Amino acid sequence: ENWLCWRSNSLVNYYEANKLFLTSPRHLPPTCGIKNGNVIMKDTQVESGQVSNSIIGCGCNIMQGTGILSCIVHKNVTIGQGCNLSKCILGEGCVIEDNCNLQNCVVDGGVTVNANSTFVHE
Repeated sequence: ENWLCWRSNSLVNYYEANKLFLTSPRHLPPTCGIKNGNVIMKDTQVESGQVSNSIIGCGCNIMQGTGILSCIVHKNVTIGQGCNLSKCILGEGCVIEDNCNLQNCVVDGGVTVNANSTFVHE
């Protein structure tokens, strides 16, 4: 397969391209693992909650009661308590405060999403 070039013209295609690349055994660093369909990099803390079909970068903190479905979370991201994220891409160092609901969103690196926010297709 050609892993060097993949055109993505939608959020779904971007997610699939990155998931295929990052979950290939030849691209996984020895300090990360695949658990229940997720790739979780080193130094990431996941408290009670549900992470499904997602890629979680290094140094992330995912707080209690948060649900993450089909997301790409870059490194050093903090996700507060009681959040629900579906089909999102979170840039490096962003902060998602408590009780946020995000669906089909891209959050740039370094951005803070205020508590109790709801965004769909942003």
